Order: sequence, then C-alpha cells, then structure tokens
Amino acid sequence: MMKYIDAGVFVIAAGSAPPTADKALEILRQIAAGKMQAGTSVLSWDELAYVIRKKLGGGNSKDAKEQGRLFLSTPNLKLFNATSKTVSIAQELMEKYDLRPRDAIHAATAMENGITEIVSTDSDFGRIRGIKWIKI
Repeated sequence: MMKYIDAGVFVIAAGSAPPTADKALEILRQIAAGKMQAGTSVLSWDELAYVIRKKLGGGNSKDAKEQGRLFLSTPNLKLFNATSKTVSIAQELMEKYDLRPRDAIHAATAMENGITEIVSTDSDFGRIRGIKWIKI
C-alpha cells in the first residue's frame, strides 16, 4: 500500500540533527530501497527548498539547491502534480477540518491518488476522515 510522505519528512531529514532526523532518514532509505511504496506532491519540493533556504540555511541558496536536487533524485518516490481539482478538494478539506492551505493540498493530493496513509509529524492529518496519520 502506497503511503503519502508529507513535506516535513524531507525537511526534517535535510535540516535536523540526529536523533530527530533519524526516523525521517530511515523512511527515505526505505523508499529508495523499494521497501516502501511512497509518493508526495511536487509542492513538497517547494516547501523543502523554501525552508532550507529561508529558515535553516540563513538565505543560503546552495543548500536549498542541493536538497532540491536530492529530493528530485530520490529513487522510487512518485511525484504527484497539483491541479485545479486538487486545489478544489483542498479548499473543501480546509473548510471542513480547519487545515492550513498546504496541509489541505497534501491531503487532497493523497486522496486524489487513492492514498489513505500520510506519514508526517503534523497531527492535523489525524483529524481527516478517511486518512490515517502515521506519526514519525
């Protein structure tokens, strides 16, 4: 069964020190090795690069570029597009579950692709009916 990987997993793996990063890195290793079927929105690339550049890298674009490249080259990670339909579903989820817009897009992307499990540090996903939140 495919799991949806929230952008925070990539951010933690890239920008946190052990032991915080260990679980996130293990998830990415499992994906790369083909032991876990996983996908995420193309917007996860944006979130990762933004956080690394603005919050963790002190404006350093070199780190953001490197992490963006690593993200895009993750073996066995399926990338899902965000469409106008995705955003319409996200709007409904945002209204129904009081989600932040990005979280709503991630949940909508998972739902559009038949994925019912979201791996994340964000407990907001646990409020969504039909989605199982897997905490890291």
